[in-house]
Amino acid sequence: MIDEAITELTELLGSVRAACAAAGRPQASHYRRHRQNPLPVRTPREPEPQQRALTPAERATPRPPLNHPDHVDQAAATAYR
Repeated sequence: MIDEAITELTELLGSVRAACAAAGRPQASHYRRHRQNPLPVRTPREPEPQQRALTPAERATPRPPLNHPDHVDQAAATAYR
């Protein structure tokens, strides 16, 4: 519906920019919606692990200091000091 209005307004006003402004639609959205060429192909990639992430071995081991009753109400960083 808005596309038809912009098409008609373009003929009356002489430019897509003016028609988009009159219809209240961003010009970039109009051009993006009516793009003729296909989107660029993105190659899928594996997410990279964070540098500070635990290794799988560290993740698998139990963490007894954190489960100790003395550290129940503390943050993990304070338990390992």
